[in-house]
Amino acid sequence: MLTLVRRSFGRLSRPFAAVAVILIGFQAALIGSAASVAGERGFLQLANAVPTWIHEGLGPALTSFAGMTLLGYFDPVITLLLVQFAIYVGSEPAGDVEAGLVDLVLARAWPRRVIVIRSLALVTVVVLTLLACMVAGTYASLWLFAPAGVEWPAARNLMMLMAHLGAISWGFGCVALAAGASLNRRASAIGLVALASVGFFLLDFLVEMSTRFKAFWWTTPFHYFHGAAILLRNSHPARDLSVLFGIGIVSASFALWRFSTRDV
Repeated sequence: MLTLVRRSFGRLSRPFAAVAVILIGFQAALIGSAASVAGERGFLQLANAVPTWIHEGLGPALTSFAGMTLLGYFDPVITLLLVQFAIYVGSEPAGDVEAGLVDLVLARAWPRRVIVIRSLALVTVVVLTLLACMVAGTYASLWLFAPAGVEWPAARNLMMLMAHLGAISWGFGCVALAAGASLNRRASAIGLVALASVGFFLLDFLVEMSTRFKAFWWTTPFHYFHGAAILLRNSHPARDLSVLFGIGIVSASFALWRFSTRDV
């Protein structure tokens, strides 16, 4: 199994490094911008210049230095980047079938579930490591750019945002694992889950912006991860994290069952 893990990590090293650099660079740019705004005492002007509907989505991220430094943990671009990369990692079992690697693995005295467990461990490690890179980038940038006397982000807020971002990324990675355990082509597994994730994100946006779609709030995982609500203490962390991790657990369980019983 370690051979499979090393092979997977070797193939992921370059895209993983690219994503890590983007996350760290985003945090540095964001905190540098927040320091500039704080130095000019411009948060009040920034808050007044932004439309109300943006305020509802970003919450205190535009009203203080500490709030703005945490924007990267629920920014739509960063969230979708982590979700899409987790989907790519989780879809590997379909790639193993497509490349014929499964035939070589099954020629040994290994159970099929080894391939799924390998990918599940990979998704978990990748998500946790990328979150650690974000945190490292955040605190390094705070030490470098934060003006003297400004309040740093509260550790509790940072941990809660990390938990939700990690949960939704890991959950979608496990959904991709279930798709990869069921399909024969990796592109099909990635495309199916990646398009679904974007669709769910857009649906959540419609739910928040229009009363016509309020009845569909429960259908999208992104409803359980609203950064502004977390920062304002208006969220339900126990419920939200239970749903997001539950999606991942159910998907991973299905992947183990499906790959162990299907024809490959």
